[in-house]
Amino acid sequence: MELVKITDLVNQLGLSSRSLRYYEQVGLIQSVRSDYEKYRYYDAENIERLKQIIVLRKMQIPVRDVIRIYESEDMSTVVEVFVDRINAIDEEANALTELKHIVSEFLQTMIQNGVTKISAIPLLYEEMDKQLSVLQERKPVTINNLAAVSEKLAKPPEANIIALPPMRVLSSYLKANPQASDPDGFYRFMQRSCVIPDNHERFEFQSERGDVVIQRIPDGYENNSEYNDCPFPGGLFVETNVYLDEDLGERFRSLIKRFDDNKYYQIDYQSDGSLRHAAMIENRISPDDQRELVSLFVPVKKRSADPALFDKPEEATGISIAEIEASNPVLWTVDAELDKLTPINNPHYRMTEDGEVEYIGYISTRVLSTNIAVKLPFRVAVEFRTGEYRGFGANDGSIHFYHGNRGLDHNYGFGINAGDNTDAQPFYESISFHQPIFRDVYNFPKRGRILRGEYNRLTWIIGEKHLTCIINGEVRYCGVNFPYMALDLSRGSPPHCNWLREDKVFPLNPRFATCGNA
Repeated sequence: MELVKITDLVNQLGLSSRSLRYYEQVGLIQSVRSDYEKYRYYDAENIERLKQIIVLRKMQIPVRDVIRIYESEDMSTVVEVFVDRINAIDEEANALTELKHIVSEFLQTMIQNGVTKISAIPLLYEEMDKQLSVLQERKPVTINNLAAVSEKLAKPPEANIIALPPMRVLSSYLKANPQASDPDGFYRFMQRSCVIPDNHERFEFQSERGDVVIQRIPDGYENNSEYNDCPFPGGLFVETNVYLDEDLGERFRSLIKRFDDNKYYQIDYQSDGSLRHAAMIENRISPDDQRELVSLFVPVKKRSADPALFDKPEEATGISIAEIEASNPVLWTVDAELDKLTPINNPHYRMTEDGEVEYIGYISTRVLSTNIAVKLPFRVAVEFRTGEYRGFGANDGSIHFYHGNRGLDHNYGFGINAGDNTDAQPFYESISFHQPIFRDVYNFPKRGRILRGEYNRLTWIIGEKHLTCIINGEVRYCGVNFPYMALDLSRGSPPHCNWLREDKVFPLNPRFATCGNA
């Protein structure tokens, strides 16, 4: 009799070993294992039954009905179960049809009344239409499209982000053979030792070496057992509850997919594409004594800022400087001493007899550091004038400042009068800046024009409610609802503010102030 090892069967059928053990526990299948073997094996009859069970479960037939089918010798039981499922599908289809009608009527009413900017309504309509087409089409049934329909109809998992602490754990890996795991023997050892795990202290997961169990132990625990102990690094995980009669693989994939458009967290993959830690399960007390409940844990990490996942910012028009300042109050102010600025990469920089600074940047990597560090939100004010334009360089005549790493971080800039000085250029005399944190670029042509050869007053307010550029007492741009405004701005470290005037000589007078709330 040819037998298949549990680890091979898991790969062959796409089931978790925990689900296999559950089906064995409720009496649907049986495994065999010799006294000297660490692994369970399954014969052809049980493998065939497993394939049948997979099909029945993808039809969303409950495990209790699957048990009834195999316990009964009467075909009428099978017919009854399938008829019940067909009736349930009819109810779902009728409900979706009714919902489609309601949504359609609601959409038409809104359009007739001129309300056309609620984007969620057409999207909802389109999604329901897709679901109905799946239920209404009469195509040949295959295991692949059955699995696809089953996955579409499955409710998205409810999930929580939790932080598991670092801990010392005892594992089911054997000291005598670190490549082998003995989960069944490990459980028996824990029972003999009367070790009862607390919440988030015992987990199971699958590895290339088979099923693995880990159990938290005290730091001072003297390990005289046959099992290895090791540190568990902890970290952020997403947790969701799953019944073992559900498809764990499908729930895992659904959980992964859920984080595709999460604004704040993403699945924590390593450079080789593997998870930071294997997905784990933990036993739970089930509210249904007919079904076994577990929690599924998948490692996550905080997502790098992606502006595409947020709504687009809007421009506030007709707003006054007084309104902007009232919404972004100054809590403290500091003047930059112009004779104590730090030149970086050797720009031309000198104090004039009039007490102004003459500065030539030449290239963008040559800047002046104010040596002032501020967190978001903050405000910068400066008075300046420029010399004659030489007619070369993409930003000839512009003035930029950078809120970054002492002038070396040039992907975090705020500039005016930017763009080459020719009317053929699309960004001629523009306001150009990178959004804080997200660093995507915004350009507003001809908004950043300055007075040539005369003194100009410039104020940037990078606030919690407004991102504003004020030139010579005029609001040239004021944006609201930027993604960075929805984040916790108190946790960042304070970068330095650096001033850059690209390509051309200009004097600065000593009125340069930076202020913020941190």
